Amino acid sequence: MGLNIRDFTFLLIKTYQRYKDGYISEQTAYREAYMLNNIIKSIEVTELEARLERIEGVLQNGK
Repeated sequence: MGLNIRDFTFLLIKTYQRYKDGYISEQTAYREAYMLNNIIKSIEVTELEARLERIEGVLQNGK
């Protein structure tokens, strides 16, 4: 897919700006922010799992 946390953080900021400028309602902003935050958390967990697997591999193989 090629998207990373920075991309979704940018979208989160854009959502806030659109809300602040009156382009979207509070409810829409809340929904978008909720979804974007969940995506960010999912990416973080996936990256942490990958790091942990690499560390475990090094510890098991002694490399």
